[in-house]
Amino acid sequence: MIDIKKHINRQFSKACDTYESDAFIQKKMAEHLMSMLCSKSYFKILEIGSGTGYLTSLIVNKLDYKSLCINDLSLNMLEHCKNRFDNKVQNYLLGDAETLKLKDCYSLIISNACFQWFSSLKNSLENFKNALDKDGEILFSTFIDGNFKELKSTLGVSIDYLDLSAIESVLKSLNLDYTIQTKSVKTHYKTVREMLKSFKNTGVSGLSNATWTKSKLISFEKQYKDLYSDDSGVYLSWELCFVRAKLKNQHP
Repeated sequence: MIDIKKHINRQFSKACDTYESDAFIQKKMAEHLMSMLCSKSYFKILEIGSGTGYLTSLIVNKLDYKSLCINDLSLNMLEHCKNRFDNKVQNYLLGDAETLKLKDCYSLIISNACFQWFSSLKNSLENFKNALDKDGEILFSTFIDGNFKELKSTLGVSIDYLDLSAIESVLKSLNLDYTIQTKSVKTHYKTVREMLKSFKNTGVSGLSNATWTKSKLISFEKQYKDLYSDDSGVYLSWELCFVRAKLKNQHP
């Protein structure tokens, strides 16, 4: 069994220079998150799992704020963001978002395509809830059950994504007012290898301990193409979830 957090750190650090070129779904998710915001002015903002800073760039360009703090597990990603944003980001917070000791109060805690890696969504959201000011809000996107279902079918390997009811149960247990939106997206690739290359470039690879021999790769390519292709190429399903949550009596 691989150490998932060490794996995430290693894979995403490797993908630092290639991530944004292939992260088209994650970019669309970030843009949709921003469209869900009612206010454009915030005092303190915390971004969880900044990666190379695509969502950060939207925050910097579209929101008015006094202070922006960004967090990531990968030092490479944070160094990349430091070079990219300079003094537009006031604080950089290195570390596992699930174990952060948050001392400030934030008017917005936001995160794109990160929460699926959490071992406990409830504990993490409770930590973030406790770091909100009285009018603060949490906004996040994540992948949910059914994401990459074709890969799960052919490889038998998948992240244990939460389903919608589990996410709602957590939000209710934390006594949060919330709104949830979901989207199903299908992407196409010319070949299976192009799809696998896209995974590598965005850090989403190597989730099993299996060794890929040439014969296994050829066999997988054939099986996947036979099962999951149409006139546009081979396809892959994405299941997306967007959540906006506030303290009770502060209606989204």
